[in-house]
Amino acid sequence: MTRRFPVAVWQDDEGSFTASVLDGAEAAAIDATQAAALDQLKKYLLWHERQGAAGSPDFDDLELRDHRVALRPQYESSGSVYPVSTPFHLRITCVYGRRRDASRHCVVPTLGLRFSYQPGDPIEELLAEAVRQTLGKLTPQELARTLAPVKITLDAVHIRETSVRRSTAVDRHPALEAVAERLGRRVRGRQKTRAIEREVEIDGLVRRLKLEQANLLLLGEPGVGKTALLAEAVRRITRRTKKSDVENRRPGAEVRHFWRTSGAQLIAGMKYLGQWEERCERVVAELAETAGLLCVENLLELVRVGGRDPATSVGAFLLPYLRRGELRIVSEATPSELDACRRLLPDLADALQIVNVPEFSAAGARAALTKLIEEGCRNLKLEPEANLADLIYRLFKRFQPYAAFPGRAAAFVRHLLDEAAQADKRRIDQVEVLDRFRRETGLPDFLLRDDLPLAHDDVLAHFRRSVLGQDDACRAAAAVVSLLKTGLNDPARPLGVLLFCGPTGVGKTEMAKALARYLFGAGAMKDRLIRLDMSEYAGYGSARRLLTTADGQVSDLIKRIRRQPFSVVLFDEIEKAAGEVHDALLGILDEGRLTDRFGRTATFQSSVIIMTSNLGTERSGAIGYDDSVVPAFERIAMNEFRPEFFNRIDTVVAFRPLDQDSIVALARRELEAIARRDGFVKAGLRLSWSEPVVEHLGTIGYDARYGARPLHRAIERHVITPLSHWILSHPDVSGAALKLELSDRSEIVVRRET
Repeated sequence: MTRRFPVAVWQDDEGSFTASVLDGAEAAAIDATQAAALDQLKKYLLWHERQGAAGSPDFDDLELRDHRVALRPQYESSGSVYPVSTPFHLRITCVYGRRRDASRHCVVPTLGLRFSYQPGDPIEELLAEAVRQTLGKLTPQELARTLAPVKITLDAVHIRETSVRRSTAVDRHPALEAVAERLGRRVRGRQKTRAIEREVEIDGLVRRLKLEQANLLLLGEPGVGKTALLAEAVRRITRRTKKSDVENRRPGAEVRHFWRTSGAQLIAGMKYLGQWEERCERVVAELAETAGLLCVENLLELVRVGGRDPATSVGAFLLPYLRRGELRIVSEATPSELDACRRLLPDLADALQIVNVPEFSAAGARAALTKLIEEGCRNLKLEPEANLADLIYRLFKRFQPYAAFPGRAAAFVRHLLDEAAQADKRRIDQVEVLDRFRRETGLPDFLLRDDLPLAHDDVLAHFRRSVLGQDDACRAAAAVVSLLKTGLNDPARPLGVLLFCGPTGVGKTEMAKALARYLFGAGAMKDRLIRLDMSEYAGYGSARRLLTTADGQVSDLIKRIRRQPFSVVLFDEIEKAAGEVHDALLGILDEGRLTDRFGRTATFQSSVIIMTSNLGTERSGAIGYDDSVVPAFERIAMNEFRPEFFNRIDTVVAFRPLDQDSIVALARRELEAIARRDGFVKAGLRLSWSEPVVEHLGTIGYDARYGARPLHRAIERHVITPLSHWILSHPDVSGAALKLELSDRSEIVVRRET
């Protein structure tokens, strides 16, 4: 017999999935994927059912609906309440269903709310009252944490009755089964690679795990192979352990049960006071009974989850057990995460002995990649071309020098081989490697391949065609490309740090877009420009908002740069940002790194940093500029920014006001772009124009103070609007040729050519 538990699933801003049972048992689970969260929830329901408390799910005819609820948050200070004047309008996603006794129920899975109602009841009023009773006394910041996810979906967990009756060996540790996975001869889940070229480190870790009673911390940069090293050590220990020792746990036998978990798994589904603490106590007790060792994926996560601050976190709760020797753990951390842990909860960091996991040497990295390729090709029956490992090592070392080996390079190899196997290819060559690296990074072939020449004059000509009338800016952009092509850029800094100074509407943003397209436009992800308006970061607390959101999650800037480090980051009107924001940016401009309070690092070393500024334009006096504007902009910037900030800028680029000829050329380009718009292409229309039309647009759209923006307004008013009116009034216009001409009254008119 199979029992079905209806489940609501949603994804948070961090990308984690939450699965919550709608009826039958109060349970929820959080994991990196929807499938993993459902699997974790199924394990919990199995354990819960063994306790005789799983309930009987009878919630059917489910329906999702969205409602808007007005809520007025409040502050409380010294016994007085201060309600916020403007109410918040929250989107609440509800699940409606019916029980077998015909009663109707409404569930709000994200808030843990449930109430019954009758047909004809004012359901929206009942929902609003229930939400107000639950959230009515929260502050705006606390209320922000309850914002509904973008999308909630319905799913189900199925449990077979036969699967509930499990062996006594499993029943001995139900709490561990609910929050952790067993490590041993078969390592399941995310760990799929072996620790290659790590024999010395593996032997040392095996000795410490078997002979010492200490708590260990594997310390190394991200991607260096900490998880693979631990998994390989566990495999070797369990292979040498006799089955009789495992079953009988004789005193003195070198036996360990290894369980892998994380801070998020330990508190998954625990929403009431004291729940996760009780679960952790049961986990510690079961580990002691089975001579178990807990492998925690990330030490810093233990400090971040569980309570309101590190002092009430899961890590703080487990600390007394570690000190008394009742619990033994092995965890992982990067150096920056360890520094954050020492700052937030120093006693936890001091309770662990550090095992350094060094980075690979160049020869070791190549040897590890070679073995990965050989093993993968052998398993998938592929034939690798010679020297693939050398090519992959060169690409990652040159364009992602901050990524430790094998880490991202190993993941790249696995995806490359899997993609080839799925496409029924039999041979992997350098073309396949370059193609996948280009799609992931967006870098064009002429940068990836040393055999393809790239003339500086060709690069300069490209940018001159993209941005008109700004020769200095084009030279600065071409210099960034040339440095990257020759490999002379500093690998410990961003690809370039440029300050664009000049009046509005002269092409500063357009140059940033052109550089993003040229450097990173070859991949599947075309939008490689991350733009921030720094006038939004002018007040107190702006630096914190640059790093985190109101609910403590990472900001959009950090999320986007972690997802795609090959980008152009544009800080628009940088002079308007608060001084604390300039301080926060120092690490980005100098070392290409941004570290939050929890020690998590975002890397900008594969990015180009561009800042724009209007400084000095109001002091120019005359409309025209002469050659003295270049040192003037640099001098003004030196006076505006502190020396430690200004010294991190590679180049100050002066943008000059556009002259009449540039505006005319820009008008011609805009007309060509209009002719390629979807409306013309779908209708099969052809658009042409006379030269007087271009000259007229250049005249009425020219203003030295505002650059190209008056031209855009003129084209919108005198070209696009008449064109749209003419097309709407001629429904049979499909396939026609249209021409723009200048009338005797200096008006642009649309004519149909015969």
